[in-house]
Amino acid sequence: MDGGVLVYIIPWGSLKQADPLLTKHCRNLTILKFPEEYFDAFDQVVVVCTKGRPKPSEIKRQSVLIQGAVEAFIDGDFDRLPTTEHAADFPHDVPAAGSMEGFVFRSVRFNPEKCVLKLKKSPVWNRVHHQLFPAGLAKSIRPLTSLREGHLAMLLASGIMNGEVAGSDGRRLVVKGSVVKGVTITSEELEKETRILHTDRYDITVRAICFDPTEIITIKQ
Repeated sequence: MDGGVLVYIIPWGSLKQADPLLTKHCRNLTILKFPEEYFDAFDQVVVVCTKGRPKPSEIKRQSVLIQGAVEAFIDGDFDRLPTTEHAADFPHDVPAAGSMEGFVFRSVRFNPEKCVLKLKKSPVWNRVHHQLFPAGLAKSIRPLTSLREGHLAMLLASGIMNGEVAGSDGRRLVVKGSVVKGVTITSEELEKETRILHTDRYDITVRAICFDPTEIITIKQ
């Protein structure tokens, strides 16, 4: 939010890369060094600033401050900056937070067991059910002869068998296949030259979610 306070902990050597963002989008910029016993281990500094549009004069002042901190790091003059022990000398007013309704923190990593529990409760499951599970007509089609392992792999990877699959042991899987084209490069020595051969290949990957026990199975060919 506008007026919010950023506390940015980064290695001293990263200040230069942060210069454009901090100087042009923040005000009241302050750079504090960690105390010696912590700084020697991680070379970290704390950048504190307030979100807002600074005036040209403040942009210049903040850029000079960052540049001076970068030069201090290069020169080894680590005492040029104040430490976090003097943070009270550089106050930043933190505004009251607004409504947090609808504000959710999410991770990009998923726990399979928690995903299954949430999936069963989610209304999205009903809306995409027909996309995950094959239609009744597709289940009734049978080939004239038994498929070879290569045929089965291609069917899985092509997507025609995407959805729920039940094994002879009663295990239920949700299957998703994919095919990625690649090139294998080989060489062949002839009498007067070396021939380079480029051979197309198709990498097959099949992933399945097993519900009992809960696990994700990946098969690659």
